[in-house]
Amino acid sequence: ISKTTKLKDINLNKVTKLSIASIFAATMLQKITLPEGIKKYNPTTKMGMSEGCFESCTKVTEYKVPAGNTDFLDDSGVVYSKPAKDVLYLYPPNKAGMTFSIPSSVRTLASKCFQSAQNITTMLIPKTVENLNQETFRAAEKLETVTFEETAQIKKFGYHAFRACKSLKTITFPKSLTNINICF
Repeated sequence: ISKTTKLKDINLNKVTKLSIASIFAATMLQKITLPEGIKKYNPTTKMGMSEGCFESCTKVTEYKVPAGNTDFLDDSGVVYSKPAKDVLYLYPPNKAGMTFSIPSSVRTLASKCFQSAQNITTMLIPKTVENLNQETFRAAEKLETVTFEETAQIKKFGYHAFRACKSLKTITFPKSLTNINICF
């Protein structure tokens, strides 16, 4: 689904595979309901939900996950791994609020999980986060400040972690960081 201008709500029902950019630039889309049976991406079978499966859908305010899903859950519209909430997969780009508190259970920020976040200006990354995957904050255009807790354990940033963050003014790198790769 690419560049649709009328779609406001989609329920993916029985879909078993969501590739990168499965839904791209759906300019009016506000709510996405994941399938009850969708699994985490399996590189062997090439099935499941890929990180970054929804791109540039800037009006999305909420993701929903049916309670019966065994791999994912939503909390206030944000999608996490189930049951531990140790991976943050999807943050709704148009979710209200200038800040967001990443739960201390999160160890990984999935690729493109904050892509196109429209309202976040400040982000505090808790010390529990160990992995900042590719393009985590891509096109979070109002993001100005990113701070990592002092005892953070991140050693490198994923490729283009802060790509197209036009307002970014300040990042306080964690002391553990040894490789910044191409992150801007």
